[in-house]
Amino acid sequence: MFILGKIIGQLVISPAIFIALFIFLGIFSNRYNLKKIKRVSILLGIILYIITIRPTVDLTAKLVENRVQPAAAEEIEKGEAYVVLGGGIIEKTPVGNIPSETASVRLMNTAILYNSHPKTIYITGGKVTNQQVSESSVYKKILIGLNIPDSDILTEERSRTTMENARYTSELLKKSNIKNIVLVTSASHMTRSKMTFEKQGFNVVPAPCGYIQNYKNYNMLDFIPRSDNLSYFMRLIWEFAGIVYYGIRGYL
Repeated sequence: MFILGKIIGQLVISPAIFIALFIFLGIFSNRYNLKKIKRVSILLGIILYIITIRPTVDLTAKLVENRVQPAAAEEIEKGEAYVVLGGGIIEKTPVGNIPSETASVRLMNTAILYNSHPKTIYITGGKVTNQQVSESSVYKKILIGLNIPDSDILTEERSRTTMENARYTSELLKKSNIKNIVLVTSASHMTRSKMTFEKQGFNVVPAPCGYIQNYKNYNMLDFIPRSDNLSYFMRLIWEFAGIVYYGIRGYL
């Protein structure tokens, strides 16, 4: 009953209904000899199924996230400062402005690293789109709430992209003659971020977090389409595209 309940629960919130609709449209079109619609509909159904199951997400995540391995504790200890990249905020919630889920993981990882190897934290992230406050100002309050001294937290509040994160933060770091940084960001975002900061002349010690990939033996539940798998897949494709775009623009 437990497994059956899980299957029903996942089907209710999964893209399976859209996959079924595409397949049904393909079958229906075949009946009326609409061959092009049939082929496109069935193909879309198959593609949507493939990119919304867990094995596909994990395979894609490994291709993106495993390009940069996390640094050893000895390397992190030698770093001169932490640099934390912005990952979004949620404004005007009942408890005020808060970090996004992605940013929360980065901040948690930063706090853990700081407690083991204290050093100055540079938070980078400005006002993206129509935000009223900067990402870094929200993150700083969280880190202070985690008992990290205000004096050890510096913010950069102009950047809106990864490239700007590197450009504007480098100005602060170079004023303090810092060349060896411990970079904290999501594992899927680390390749592009590391290369962008290296382009600015820094030695980057990677401290990736928030891994998407999941190492496990799959069961039937993992082959049921899920909307969160689609979200993960699109994030990973975004990073692929970002690396290509940054390479073309000469940011890497």
